[in-house]
Amino acid sequence: MKKILILLLILISSCSSNMVKNDFVFSNDMNFDEFQVMLEEYSKNKSYPNIDN
Repeated sequence: MKKILILLLILISSCSSNMVKNDFVFSNDMNFDEFQVMLEEYSKNKSYPNIDN
């Protein structure tokens, strides 16, 4: 049991804690058209993530 606990502790501590900041903010006051325009702007400005990192 101790070995499992130690192994779990090591695995959890080695996890990356980098949080991805999301620039996209959704408001409950938006209607669908405003949301669609915001999504289109976001998709034009942001590139695909680099999966090599």
